[in-house]
Amino acid sequence: MRFRIGTNTTALTCTVLLRLVEEGQVRLEDPVSDYVPRVVGLDKITLGQLCRNTSGLADHASLMAPQIMANPSRKWSTREVIASGTGAPRVALPGGTWSASDTGVVLLGLALQQATRRDWPWLYRHYVFEPLGMTNTSLPSPGELAIPGPSPRGYAAALDPVGRARCGSVLDVTQLSPSVGGVAAGAVSNLDDLKIWAQALAAGTLLSKTSTDAQWAPVLPGAGALSWHQHGLGVERFGPLLGQSGEIPGFISAAMADPVSGLTVVVAFNNSTSGRGFAEAVARRLAAVAGAAPASGEVPAPQLNLPWTENQIASEIRAVAVCGSQQPD
Repeated sequence: MRFRIGTNTTALTCTVLLRLVEEGQVRLEDPVSDYVPRVVGLDKITLGQLCRNTSGLADHASLMAPQIMANPSRKWSTREVIASGTGAPRVALPGGTWSASDTGVVLLGLALQQATRRDWPWLYRHYVFEPLGMTNTSLPSPGELAIPGPSPRGYAAALDPVGRARCGSVLDVTQLSPSVGGVAAGAVSNLDDLKIWAQALAAGTLLSKTSTDAQWAPVLPGAGALSWHQHGLGVERFGPLLGQSGEIPGFISAAMADPVSGLTVVVAFNNSTSGRGFAEAVARRLAAVAGAAPASGEVPAPQLNLPWTENQIASEIRAVAVCGSQQPD
C-alpha cells in the first residue's frame, strides 16, 4: 500500500539539488534570490542553506497546521506557502544553527524549477526514481487529493487554534492536497520503495563521493541536540543509521539504513498525531532489536554500535506518543 511520506520528501529534493550541482547547473553557494528575485527578504540565503535547514526561515508547516487540518483538501499555491514562512519572524540568521523549515525546501523547489525549466515530477523521475527503479513513488499534483493506488486511510487528532492536539477528536484526512507539503513533504511511496531509497541514500548510490560527503556533513545543531543525532543536507544521522523521518497530516514514517551492514528499517503509521519523532523512535527500537539478534544461517548478525538500548527507546516511544491509547489502532 502507498502512503504519504511527508518530510522524507526533503531528502529526495536535496539529492536532486546535488545532482544538479554535479552537472554544473547550480551551486550550493548560489543566492536563492538569483532564481526567485520576486520573493523578498532572501538576502544572504543560499540554495545549500535551504536544504541544511540553516536559512533561518520559519516553518510554514507548523504555522499553518491548524488551517491545514481544518481544511485538508484546500489547494495552496506555492507563493502562499512560501509567504507564510517568509512573512513570519526569522528563527536565526542565515548560515546559523539547524532549525526545521519546510518553507525553505519549498522555496528551493521553486528556485530549481527556474534554474532547470523542468517540473518536479520530471526531476524526481530523471534523477532518482528511474535510476533506482522506484516505481511506486511519485509527487501527486496539488489537486490530486487521493493517494494514487491502494492505500490506508490517514488520521490525525484535530488541533486547537494554537496547534495543540484535541485528543478526543480524530479526523480522517486521507483526502489531502499535496500542496501543503510540495517538494518538502508531498510525495507518496510504499515500504518497498522506501527500503530501496534508504539504502541508496545511505550508500551514496546516486552521488559522487564529493557530493555524498557534502550531503552528510553535519550541520551546527540547535539547542539540546543529542551528539548521535546529526542533520546534513536534507538528511539525518541516527548513530550509525542514515536516513530521514517524515510527517504530513495523516501519516508519519521513517526510513534509515546502516551503510556497513546493510541493516535497513522502514516504518509507517496512518495516524500523524504523535509526529515524526514517534516513527523515528519506533524505527530505532527495531534497529536495536535487529542489532541484538543472532546470526541466521549464513546471514551474519549486524554489528551495530547503537548509542541507545531497546529499553531506553521503549520509554522514549511512550513519552512521545501524543494522546496515547486514545488514538485508534
